[in-house]
Amino acid sequence: MLETDRLHLMPISLADQEAVFSTLNYPKSVQAMSIFDWPLDDAQVLAWCARSEDGYARKCEYILLAFSKSEPMAIGGIGLHLCDEEPGAAETGYWVDQNHQRRGYAGEMLREILQFGFTGLGLNKIYATTAHDNDGSGRVLEKCGFAFVEDIDVVCADGSVRPSKKFVITPPNG
Repeated sequence: MLETDRLHLMPISLADQEAVFSTLNYPKSVQAMSIFDWPLDDAQVLAWCARSEDGYARKCEYILLAFSKSEPMAIGGIGLHLCDEEPGAAETGYWVDQNHQRRGYAGEMLREILQFGFTGLGLNKIYATTAHDNDGSGRVLEKCGFAFVEDIDVVCADGSVRPSKKFVITPPNG
């Protein structure tokens, strides 16, 4: 478990299926996360929860659900996927329930997962991608120290291609 001033970040398990579904079940959120098809359904969420459990057990993927400390509810989540093709590197991605956006939660989760990745796991590079038109997410990444690297095409779950921006960050003093 990771913790910020306002959030508890807990590894997603099969028991979290309803909370994951409720925080993600919006067209814009699903489209931003290229691994899901819209409309989101229970089978996609259940498979992702199982993937989270497996990745956490194998120490190669950490998908965390963010719970508010002040309200008994999930508000979003963040992940860190270690890159097989590039040892010492990982990719991160996050989402915030549409009813909790614009409150600084994404940056708060991101700063905590960066600390975990660089200090806890000893990573030397973390990547992130955003849809080309998702300026808000790009600003969150830049505020947390990420730098734009290049424009890329991301293949989505439905086979479509999404023009995206790739960002990278390295550890402080590293």
